[in-house]
Amino acid sequence: MRPSLLVLALSLCLAACGGGSGGPEVPPSPYTLHVDATLGSDGNDGSVVAPFQTVTFALSQAQSGDSVKVMPGLYDSAHGETFPLKVPAGVELIGAPASRGSDPAATILFGSGPATDDFALNPNTKATVELGSGSRLVGLFVTNPDQVPGAAELGVAVTQTDVEIVSCTIRNTPGLGVATYLGAANVLVADSYFFNNGIGLHVRNGTTICVEQNYLATNQVGIATNWGIDMGGGAMGSVGGNTIALNVQADLQVLNGTGITVSAQNNAWDNVPPSEHVGATNPQDGRDVWIFNAADAVDTTGAQIAVPLP
Repeated sequence: MRPSLLVLALSLCLAACGGGSGGPEVPPSPYTLHVDATLGSDGNDGSVVAPFQTVTFALSQAQSGDSVKVMPGLYDSAHGETFPLKVPAGVELIGAPASRGSDPAATILFGSGPATDDFALNPNTKATVELGSGSRLVGLFVTNPDQVPGAAELGVAVTQTDVEIVSCTIRNTPGLGVATYLGAANVLVADSYFFNNGIGLHVRNGTTICVEQNYLATNQVGIATNWGIDMGGGAMGSVGGNTIALNVQADLQVLNGTGITVSAQNNAWDNVPPSEHVGATNPQDGRDVWIFNAADAVDTTGAQIAVPLP
C-alpha cells in the first residue's frame, strides 16, 4: 500500500532537517509496487523488502504512472490470483524482460476468467490479462489454459488505446494468444514469442497495431488479421524483423476482403518468396500466406528464410 500523506510529509521534513537517516524513505516517482508469490503477503506495503503476494492485489493498488514489478514464480488461482488480471490505465506490469518471462526464471501468469471488456463477437470470452489504455505488459509468460466448448480463450485481451506488449512469451493458449478488438488503437507488439497457441496474434475490428521483431511458431495460425496491421514498412513504422514460421495452417492469414494490402516487409518466413494460397478453403499445409479473398494482398518485400531459435 502507498505510504500515507502524513508519512510522506514527515519523511520530507526529516530529510530537510538532516535527521532522516532512520525515517521512512520518500517513495520513487513513478511508484513501483513489488510482488513475490513465494515471499510476499498482501498485508505488506508492496515495497521491495515487503512485497505483495498477488498480482491481483498489486494491480488494485496501482495508479496511472506506476509499475508493478513481478518476481519469478507461478501466479495462478491456487496462489490467490483472480482472473482476468486487469492492468489499469497507464500502469506497467513487468516481469523479466531479458528472458521474456521464461527460463531460467519464469514469471508465469496462468489462469482464465470472464472477460469484462466489450467482446461483442463472443460474450462467453475468457482472458488471462486485460490491458487498460496506456498500459504496458513487459517480460511475462502468459497462458490461458481453458478449453471450454463455445468459449473464446484469450491470453491477452486489448480493447483500449496506446497499449504495449513487449518482451513477453505467449504460449499454450488454445484460443487466441493476443487479441485486439474494436477500440484498440496505437498498439505495439514487439520482441515477443508466440508458441503453441490456436492463433498467436489476432487483429480485428478497427484496430491499428505495430508488430515488430517477434517470433511466432508452432501455432495453428501465426497471425490472423482483418484490419490495420503493420508488420513491416507500413503506416505505423514497423521495422519488420518478425519470424513467422512452422505454423500448422498458415503463418499469416488475411481475412478482410475489401482490397487491403497488408504491410509485411523485412520478415522471415518458411519460404522465399513466401508461399501463398488464395481462397476460403483451408490449404492445411502451413502456407506462409493464406488470403481469403483475392481482393486483398500482402507486401512481403525483403523476405528472408526463417532461422530457428538457438
